[in-house]
Amino acid sequence: MLILKSALQFCYNRANIPHMLASELYVSLKQARCIVAIGEEGNLGRASERLAMSQSSLSRHLADAEQKLGQRLFQRGWTGMEPTTCGEIAVTLARRMMSAIQQAEGQLRETSPQCRPLALHLNWQLLATITAVADLKGASPAAARLGVTQPVVSRGLAQVEAIVGTRLFIRGSRDLQPAPGAMVLCELYRDLRARASQLKAAVTGMEGQLAGRVAVGILPFSEQDLVIQAFGRMQKLHPHVRLQGITGSFQALADSLLRGEIDVIIGPLRESAFDGHLEKIELFQEMLAFVGRADHPLAGKRADIRELLGYPFVVGPQGSPPRLVLEELLTRHGLGGPSQVCEMITFTLAEHMVAKSDAIGLLSYSARKLEDGLSPLHVIETHASLGETMIGLVRTSANSGTPEAKVFTAMVQDMVRAGTWLRRSGAAA
Repeated sequence: MLILKSALQFCYNRANIPHMLASELYVSLKQARCIVAIGEEGNLGRASERLAMSQSSLSRHLADAEQKLGQRLFQRGWTGMEPTTCGEIAVTLARRMMSAIQQAEGQLRETSPQCRPLALHLNWQLLATITAVADLKGASPAAARLGVTQPVVSRGLAQVEAIVGTRLFIRGSRDLQPAPGAMVLCELYRDLRARASQLKAAVTGMEGQLAGRVAVGILPFSEQDLVIQAFGRMQKLHPHVRLQGITGSFQALADSLLRGEIDVIIGPLRESAFDGHLEKIELFQEMLAFVGRADHPLAGKRADIRELLGYPFVVGPQGSPPRLVLEELLTRHGLGGPSQVCEMITFTLAEHMVAKSDAIGLLSYSARKLEDGLSPLHVIETHASLGETMIGLVRTSANSGTPEAKVFTAMVQDMVRAGTWLRRSGAAA
């Protein structure tokens, strides 16, 4: 509602602004083309090839558009150049602007097949010139409206006629009468201004609000209720923030973190991973447990480690804390590996694999989860002590992140301190 009110107020305040100010107020048509290409290609290299433009020029046009709108539209992400919330709005409206240009070009080509691509040659000034002459039926009054000299208007008319490939005005005894092509361009100008004004208004409505991205790398093999609840709280308190959860191995996520593709990692901490480039924030301990399906042959009894090894194991990737615990346990007892190993990257898939087979998983759970029960899974008791694993956040040492990432990190820490995420279903949030 706040954005809608701001948008309406913006449009009202700009209703009678002179046509020539469109180039100062709104993104240019070239910038709109760049926004669409980046949004659809998701990559600066592919977008620059599509537009037959150098990457440096493309980056400059994007930076100019972001400066004009006062908001960041894209940022580097897991999948490439990803739009922010403002960017998604910009891509949608810029795409509609390009569609309107293509439609007008199609109309003009019906009578002038030699019409050049309008998106490549037109700009706000040329369209404003055609519209002013069509409205006022003359170059001199059009020049007065636009605040330029009559020769500037005449040159603009000649330039657009060269683009379109046909005469746009018919000279009468006292005035200039617009031809059908001029009316097509006038309608296009008003349509484009409305779209550009809508974009400016929508972005203006987000001023002072968080509207960027929080991309969280989620490490495998730990319960992640905290991430889900933190995302829910972010959606409620900061509805314009774009949230992403990406699963992967620690090394893959750490590399993405250092490249700025994600903002923070959450999951089991690794002591050997912090070499000065990354820093950790400890949150809480999770309990390691052997688990199997509820009717597993070993359920309900205290099993020996050797008995466990007779079944397939669902384990984390090499180097993950649960995997290291398992290997240390087997070494301590002088035992070899399980009969079969199935590596899983995601916690959910690991649980499903265990629930649908005779496999045993070594997973970590919060004390609350263990107390509530793991249905349809069951903890398999053993004589071995598995201990705990520290769950925490990982971020870059040099930079604590964007404003959105800082808010998310602080929110997670507050939730852990308050214990709100540990409350059972039905408890007050």
